[in-house]
Amino acid sequence: MKKFLTLLTLFLTISITYGQEGDTNDFWENLRLNAAVTLGDYTFSSDTQDVEIEYSYGIGFLLGLDYDLLKKDRLTVGTGLTLTNHNSSIDQPDLGLDIKYTTYWVGTHAQADYQLIEDKLSAGLGLFVDYGIAGTQKSEGSDKVDLFKKIDGNDAPYKSINYGLTAKVSYVMSWTDFADDIYIGYRLGLANIEGGDSDTQTTKTGMFVIGVRANLDELF
Repeated sequence: MKKFLTLLTLFLTISITYGQEGDTNDFWENLRLNAAVTLGDYTFSSDTQDVEIEYSYGIGFLLGLDYDLLKKDRLTVGTGLTLTNHNSSIDQPDLGLDIKYTTYWVGTHAQADYQLIEDKLSAGLGLFVDYGIAGTQKSEGSDKVDLFKKIDGNDAPYKSINYGLTAKVSYVMSWTDFADDIYIGYRLGLANIEGGDSDTQTTKTGMFVIGVRANLDELF
């Protein structure tokens, strides 16, 4: 985790330093509202249980602000803040499992985007770090369980730190001045967010993101 945070910090520091040479003078011009629909799921593995848990995608949302730190020719490097709602469920009657998961994360990211077709089509890769602020697990016939809260002095079901990789493809919406681009992306969680059973079990997040970014310089 420390190595991942160090890499993210170094990425942002280099971007800010070199960004002074790029076209980043107008604050509002480089600030964008990011709104998206998410499709979230999990992957699960266990060293002690020989069962295959299948998670179903759940619809959620992502809201955030993106800021371009560096613009150089076809390359753009940026960061931002996000609030992400991650939903998923398990429906496996043969295992007696009917569970719904809902979590909320706040986080930051660093991403580099390159224009494959100038002023039209871009592809990007980056890193993200999230902190879980709320989350519940609801099993049929049982009360909700707080995923980020310790239970009877034991570790919480989920750890509140998540991190991973981001990838996206975006298309510039040239037909409107307000909207900047429409995109589809994926957030691959690399952290094991399993809490109390993290020594023997691994749970990781995955999320498809379909969204639009809006130019805030048109509003100010």
